[in-house]
Amino acid sequence: MWSDPSGRSPAPSRRGFTLVEVMVALIVAIVMTAALVRFFAGVRGEAVRLREEVDSWAVARAVLDAVPSGAALAPGTTVGAAGGYAWQLEATSMAQLLAPVAPTTLEAPAEDIAQDEAATPPPVPMRLRVVVTGPRGGSVRLETVRLARAGGDGDAP
Repeated sequence: MWSDPSGRSPAPSRRGFTLVEVMVALIVAIVMTAALVRFFAGVRGEAVRLREEVDSWAVARAVLDAVPSGAALAPGTTVGAAGGYAWQLEATSMAQLLAPVAPTTLEAPAEDIAQDEAATPPPVPMRLRVVVTGPRGGSVRLETVRLARAGGDGDAP
């Protein structure tokens, strides 16, 4: 055995950790792991929600793009589904919406009336509103105004 110059034997060397130190380190590691798991679960949940919203916007755009420009549209509602996404297309004549504030028309001469009856009616502005509901219940709404032929049989998608 080694001895120091004073003749006393040295203190026994400390190797390893005590049980209390190991337990404290283990508790700290568990708390940090739980915090990281909770953080990443929240990030993943938010990513899923965002993906659903982006897909809902894509479905809404696709439904609006399926309505041809200048199509004959009748006011009303059309429903459908694309994958797990349910959509509803509502067409409303802007003339109906603006009827109380529509300007008064002047009387046209009889010959102009006869010519107008033979001509194709002018396009009518229609408000198109698409509401898409995703699989988890989130919904988005997209609205636009399009010129359409008056009346029509509802060629909407």
